Amino acid sequence: MSLIIEDGSIVAGANSYITGAAYIAWADARFGAARTTAPADVAAAEVIILRSMRYFEAQIFQGLMVEEDQPLQFPRDGVWIDSWNIKNNEIPREVISSMYELVYADETGNGMLSVVDRETKSERVGDLEIEYMDNSSSRSVVPAVSAYMKKLLARSMGSVVRI
Repeated sequence: MSLIIEDGSIVAGANSYITGAAYIAWADARFGAARTTAPADVAAAEVIILRSMRYFEAQIFQGLMVEEDQPLQFPRDGVWIDSWNIKNNEIPREVISSMYELVYADETGNGMLSVVDRETKSERVGDLEIEYMDNSSSRSVVPAVSAYMKKLLARSMGSVVRI
């Protein structure tokens, strides 16, 4: 399935805010030769983008969708970022940045929809004994995703809705 990019004009059938080629260019520029998990090609990147879009689109964002039947959450009316009202025909750069970070997290095995096992401290086979690490999280934390998305998410009782 190829990506259909939302540009703020409520594109029919839109399923992404970023292209596979744009994501690859962003990740290559940001991580360079240290990047060992790069998708094989644009088509492989698009698969990861679509998986990340499922998580992104499930969030509760500020404002309201511009049209009731638009395919994606953005564009939106009533979105304020850093005290600026975002136009209702604009895709905020925070959406694009969030998507890049979500896709990279997924690419590296830390996707928000990925199954995460608890860290094991010790195992024993005879009489089966498993001990989990103290205070181990059941999910990897991806601060870059939270940093961009917090400006987009609806606020609840004076605090940011956590992802």
